[in-house]
Amino acid sequence: GTANLLCWFRMGEDDATGADGVVDNSANSNHGIMEGSMDSGDIEATFPSSISYTWADTLSMDFDGSDEFISVSANQADFHFNSTPGAGGDDSPFSISIWAKMDDASDFRMISVGSDTSRSWTFGFRGDDRLEVWFNSEATSTDYIREIADSASTADEGAWHQYAMTYDGSETAAGITLYRDGSSIASSESSGGSYSGLRQVTALNIGRWNGVANANGKMNEAS
Repeated sequence: GTANLLCWFRMGEDDATGADGVVDNSANSNHGIMEGSMDSGDIEATFPSSISYTWADTLSMDFDGSDEFISVSANQADFHFNSTPGAGGDDSPFSISIWAKMDDASDFRMISVGSDTSRSWTFGFRGDDRLEVWFNSEATSTDYIREIADSASTADEGAWHQYAMTYDGSETAAGITLYRDGSSIASSESSGGSYSGLRQVTALNIGRWNGVANANGKMNEAS
């Protein structure tokens, strides 16, 4: 169901907050804004009807791998997932699901909160094409936990796949599970420093992390 969704971007609408808005189809009005050179021309009818759900459509958003991304600045506290962000509060369980058709898996960052100098968390592909989740307690990478896929996803380029992650709130990398097309994938844990819960930062971004890692390809049904 959709009752517990914090956000649900179907990528096919641009009238939430003007011509450059991206509608949040959940009940929370966490609407996004197209950034960089992204505009309504990047909305394409490329999501296959054969894998579209009854409540979905065939539209998707095309990201150029350069400066295009979607920022979500409304209700920022919805995406902190911690009772007292940055002050040792307890993490909350959450999950993410996104459909993507990657032109290039390298640094295909699907969704994140924070920047290179103010990191909190990210879900997407590393420079070596491996899927990862990275949580930070500090602005840099000093105190962190990560779960990293054992194998690269280079072969996924050019085709639609669903990627997902779940986190149980345990503040350990063992509490993170990665998924591809509904099945968990083999992954390894990594940590550094003393992770003490997610930190508080600003907007959520779709298709971008740390100001330089931008997704190159298409995405749909981000929730």
